[in-house]
This record gives sequence, C-alpha cells and structure tokens, in this order.
Amino acid sequence: MAEEKQNISIRNYLGNQPEESKIEKKVEEVAEELQVALPKNGEALGIRIVALMCLVGGLSLMAGMITDIVNPEISFQVYFLRGIMGALFIGVAYGLLKRKLWPLWVLMALVAIGFFTNPAAAVVILLLLIYLWSVRNGLEAGDLDVFFESKFLVFKKLITEKLK
Repeated sequence: MAEEKQNISIRNYLGNQPEESKIEKKVEEVAEELQVALPKNGEALGIRIVALMCLVGGLSLMAGMITDIVNPEISFQVYFLRGIMGALFIGVAYGLLKRKLWPLWVLMALVAIGFFTNPAAAVVILLLLIYLWSVRNGLEAGDLDVFFESKFLVFKKLITEKLK
C-alpha cells in the first residue's frame, strides 16, 4: 500500500510541472523553429572553447603550410610537420566536440612534438591539456583510453615506488 502511494505521488509530481520548465520548453520550441542550437545544462563551455582553439590552430597550421609552398627556403620536413600537426589538431577539435577522451592522448603527443619544435607554443597546448585532464570525467572513454590510462597508472606506481 505504501509503495502504491509513493508511485501515485511521483506521477502527480511529474504531472504538475513547475512554471519554469514550461517556459524552458517554449524557449526550446522557438529555438528549434529558428534552427538555433542552445547549450544544454551540464555542458562544459571550457571544452567547447578548447575545441575551438584546437580547430583554429589546426586550420592556421594547414593554411601556413599551403601559403608557404612558394617559399623555397622552407624544407619539406617543415611542410610535412605542419600538415600532420594541423590535421591532428583538427581531429582533436572533432573528438572534443563529440565528447570523447582520446583527444587527450593526441594532445599529449602534440605537446611532446611541440617541445622539440616550438617550446613557447607547446606550453599553451600543455595548459589546455592540463585543463582537459581536470575535466576528463565529462568525456566518454573508449577501449584505447582505458588501455592508456591503465599503463599510465602502472608507470605512476613504478615511479612512486622508486622514489620511496
């Protein structure tokens, strides 16, 4: 009997929606009519900003590669590195917008490459990586992510044992 009353009260509660949620539904209907994508509750704005920065960085590397083709002083290795890093940055932006965890591992590789080629720019990428690592719980992990994170934890355990 008590369980039945609880179910009835839950149904009544769900049936009597507060005025605020009715307004939110109306706003969503208007936004849908105007084809405007509104941010949902709980979406991290910082991840979108980092994705935008990666997209702009990747596109600028690709554009720099294309515009420097006529410059005979730049070697093929520079063109190749710009193209690869630009494509990786664009891929990282895509992965972040899809809420995947694998872009963190790609950014780690880009930071490692960046410290050899342009340390000042690599520091900026490292700061973005630190922010993404702090909010990684909001990203969806795949099998490869679990593998890398388990190897990272084993490495961390070895280091802490050596320091003791």
